[in-house]
Amino acid sequence: MARKAKVICLIGTNGTGKSTLAVQLMERQKRGLMILPTFDDWAMKFDESKCATKFDFAFVGIRHHIAEGKSEELFDSIYRNFRDGVLVCDDPVVYINKNLDDHPIKNILARRRQIKCDVVFVAHSFFRIPPIFFEYITDYVIYNTTNATKRKNELGQHYEAIERIINNVSKKAKKDPHYCESYQTGL
Repeated sequence: MARKAKVICLIGTNGTGKSTLAVQLMERQKRGLMILPTFDDWAMKFDESKCATKFDFAFVGIRHHIAEGKSEELFDSIYRNFRDGVLVCDDPVVYINKNLDDHPIKNILARRRQIKCDVVFVAHSFFRIPPIFFEYITDYVIYNTTNATKRKNELGQHYEAIERIINNVSKKAKKDPHYCESYQTGL
């Protein structure tokens, strides 16, 4: 039986270590694609992938792509061509609109095991995660962030446990800004 592909959500304010952990996850898998909303330090560190043809996905290591405009075409190409790696979506609410009924990211999330792709969402707060993502998240890594009240319905049975973690992390982050705790949803 194939390993269980994960959907991991890294949540925390700026400078807590979310992106660093995302890169470590890609390095462990030896293959990763980081989707970025803008050109930043990570874009300078890793080569770019155009993400247009299957040849753009024929790489080992880590690549980045800056999502510009509508992302449906980009994620359709990723769904058709990216295998055996970690897909990191940094601040996805910037380039994935809230209406995901026909968005190809749903195919990636639903078929992640078959395409052998772990998906990592990096966000500053729970509110910055598109609502539909919550039904697929297997793991949360929570750094210092705001409360999850605005996503109480989406978190469902996990809400109270996550709020406790947020409160605990908030206290410990005063001494260690990189402190985090994880939570598994059981999916």
